[in-house]
Amino acid sequence: MTLIDHLNKLIMYEYIVAQDEFNDNTIQNFLETAINTQPLKAIITDGRKSYKTIIEATGAIHHRYYFHLMKNLMTPLNKHTNKIRRKNKTIEEQITSKTTKIKNIKQNKKKYTGRIPLKDKKTNTQIQKIKTLTKAISTHKKEIRQNNKQLKKIQYDIERIQKIFTAKTYKEAKRRFNTIHNQKKRNKQTHNKISRKNQTRTRNHVKPHT
Repeated sequence: MTLIDHLNKLIMYEYIVAQDEFNDNTIQNFLETAINTQPLKAIITDGRKSYKTIIEATGAIHHRYYFHLMKNLMTPLNKHTNKIRRKNKTIEEQITSKTTKIKNIKQNKKKYTGRIPLKDKKTNTQIQKIKTLTKAISTHKKEIRQNNKQLKKIQYDIERIQKIFTAKTYKEAKRRFNTIHNQKKRNKQTHNKISRKNQTRTRNHVKPHT
């Protein structure tokens, strides 16, 4: 653990601790020793939940380093982005596989100039297989388009979060944060309202007649 003077960029106190011994008591003892000769007005941390209580007990103000704060906000979005991209990759592999199957079926299928005779069950089965695969490919492509819309929305949210931290004033940053927070709150309320309506409709639909 290291305590650095933010203004002078100097190490004030440093202590090496084993990972299995890193806990709230260790942090508290570290800070009490570090500020024994040098009182602190504020301490900036990476946002560990227990820091706030421990630091405020010393009489200092607790701030979170904006890089870690942004990282914490971005992590769920980045995880969801990676999940969607992996899903798209799997779907693209399925499309490639089905496209290859269609190509192989067409190469091995009998060629007719007119209608396919009903007695040629093999060719008719092959035609039906091609139709099924083609429909599946169309569904896969639709899924990818929907996933890409989600990715675009997530990227938009990421850019809005980044703008909070590039604001020139606290007032501007707070306004941007409140705008995002209120919009998400309204969207959640709307979603819950729609869900309740759908549940009511479902219950009415399946209500037994007496």
